[in-house]
Amino acid sequence: MQTYRRDKDGKHIVSLPLKENMQLGNSIQIAKQRLDRLNNDSSMANLYCNFMKEYEELGHMQKIDNSDNLKYVMPNHGVDRADSSTTKLRVVFDASAASTSGVSLNNCLLKGGVVQDDLFSILLRFRKQQVAFTADVKKMYRQFWVNPDQCNFQCILWKNRSCEEPSLYKLLKVTYGTKSAPYLATRVLNQLATDEIKEFPLASAVALKDFYVDDVLSGADNVSSALKLQQELISKSWWDGVAQMVCK
Repeated sequence: MQTYRRDKDGKHIVSLPLKENMQLGNSIQIAKQRLDRLNNDSSMANLYCNFMKEYEELGHMQKIDNSDNLKYVMPNHGVDRADSSTTKLRVVFDASAASTSGVSLNNCLLKGGVVQDDLFSILLRFRKQQVAFTADVKKMYRQFWVNPDQCNFQCILWKNRSCEEPSLYKLLKVTYGTKSAPYLATRVLNQLATDEIKEFPLASAVALKDFYVDDVLSGADNVSSALKLQQELISKSWWDGVAQMVCK
């Protein structure tokens, strides 16, 4: 995988698969309009502030002091999920919003192929397990870093209080809403499994055949084997300390 590398700290870093000769225009005005619309909804704004605060505290976005190399500003908005017991707000980064040239970031990105088994095959294997379990990867896309030279393609406008002037931030991780995100995340997962198959054969085998995007449907022939597999999957050593696997 030529657009992927791991640094000395074990971070997984990917490059955005950009098409050649695409001309992005300015998208900051539509980003401002979306932000102003958010400030008119106080309940949504409070949830949004909490989300963005966590995003920044986790080191997943960084304030930009110099906008000279700005490539694209993603408008973003929130979706109210009142019926959800866990996540009341879903933040949508709109990489499909057209810039002044009529071109969006998603127009400039290659989608990539499908690298995981189809859901039907995964479910068939899952139903055959004597002891089955499910799991997911917490914030899967955000387990993987974007090449620092390309983060200016993933900029947003944000302000913590309505009285403030908005500031520019760049998103440092693979971002939901970009066309290439599903491919990048699943392809790196496969690469990780291939790299770690000797040391973590059980977890690697599951990553290669029992993942559907960020969900795991797997199991074993008996309880003892299932517990051993579960522990290997949630081990930080397997993920090199970067991801959180939640087994259900």
